[in-house]
Amino acid sequence: HRANTTLELNRSHTGWQIVKPIHTPADESAVGKLLDQILHLRLKEFLNNPTTDPLLTGTAGEKARINLYQEGDSDPSTITIGQPAPDGGYYTRIEPRHIECRILDKNLEFLSTDITELRDRSTARLNPDFIDLVRISNAGVPREIRRPSNQEGRDSQSINHLVEILQATKVITFLPATPVELEKHNLNTPLHRLTFLSVVSENTPESPAGEQVVLDLALAAPLPDGSIPIHITGSPEIFLVPASILKALTAP
Repeated sequence: HRANTTLELNRSHTGWQIVKPIHTPADESAVGKLLDQILHLRLKEFLNNPTTDPLLTGTAGEKARINLYQEGDSDPSTITIGQPAPDGGYYTRIEPRHIECRILDKNLEFLSTDITELRDRSTARLNPDFIDLVRISNAGVPREIRRPSNQEGRDSQSINHLVEILQATKVITFLPATPVELEKHNLNTPLHRLTFLSVVSENTPESPAGEQVVLDLALAAPLPDGSIPIHITGSPEIFLVPASILKALTAP
């Protein structure tokens, strides 16, 4: 927490996610760097305060608060960064270790980390092992790529290649997926659409069986600047990506 903003990150089996202020995948390397800065925070000096009163220890009116949870924790480890200290830096309290200290400004530069530095800019990340079928509508012309049961062959390679393209193509700009923006960028009636599906056999105990949509992607015509608007069904954002993705995703 800093000023009037909250940045929340959560790690699951799929990797790091930004939860607040927007739910979106995070860049693993960028999050790792941020955590390293927090966990190896250098203290200028320890303070021997006879009280824990925030008003007396300088941690009232906090500049920032960092809550760290390990798996299974109900209560976090907390770093509270408070008021500027006369000798420079900020009064800081670390709980539950009951540490009162002073930290210099240069060691708190990570507090200025912005969401744009932490988010994963890949268009999408998919596990190719879960993709059995891709449906492509290329300017109204439909076709399918179905992975064979032996997981080999040209079609299997084509599906893996599409997954690789989505991961390798980086988003240039993020726009809010409001009705106005979706209409403006012709994403309600897109020129192209790709749907990635998992197919569960009717003979397995898994439920539900049949086709399950993993990712549905709408692509519009190129903008004057050469970028391509993309919207993933259910996403609160529109992605503008390099035009090269269009040829790569819709090629025969």
